[in-house]
Amino acid sequence: MIRRLLRTLATALLSGFLVFATLFVAAWVNHRGDYNFSSNQRFSRFMLGHAASMIREYQKTQGSLPEKLTDLPQVRESKGSLEEVLMDGWDRPLQYHPQETSYELFSFGRDGKPGGIGLDADLYLDKRNRELAIVTFSQYLQEDDDSNVKRNTFLGVATEAGTLVALAIFISFWMAEKSEDKKSGTPAQKLKLSQTILYVGVTVLISSAVGMLLLPVHLSTGH
Repeated sequence: MIRRLLRTLATALLSGFLVFATLFVAAWVNHRGDYNFSSNQRFSRFMLGHAASMIREYQKTQGSLPEKLTDLPQVRESKGSLEEVLMDGWDRPLQYHPQETSYELFSFGRDGKPGGIGLDADLYLDKRNRELAIVTFSQYLQEDDDSNVKRNTFLGVATEAGTLVALAIFISFWMAEKSEDKKSGTPAQKLKLSQTILYVGVTVLISSAVGMLLLPVHLSTGH
């Protein structure tokens, strides 16, 4: 009795974990380059575009590039400091380096240092460094700030799906093994190992497929 219960419980937990792991990894593989995957990176790129627009307007009216971002009229006229007007997603000032006819405008990323990969990569307005700025799996796995990576959103979805699958398999297996033949009154024959693997495999595949179809909805809505 106890062995049968433990076997059924182990099968259910393994199935639930497989669904959880599949959805969690699939979220990173399929959506790591999406615009909404990291809110802080998205906001940083938005602010880079906003600052570039200010610089173009200044250059058009003044005939030259501003020496520093605090020379921009919008910054001078604002009541707040530069950090409150032109900052990246990590509350750090944007980096601006003017040259004779061009300029560099970027964010140092999460770590606030030059270089890096994933969340720590430097962010530019153009597509430069875009591949390096894709969130790495280790960052996705360890980062618990949902504004850096929407990990918690997918973690909740994967956990719910895995729990439901584990519960469904446990109940169905337990009821099957507890059922009795109405005519003979003897316990029903236990599912063979091959049948168990097939049943679990089909359940995991279908659940994972449905979950992956719903992942884009959770990414775009945040729910």
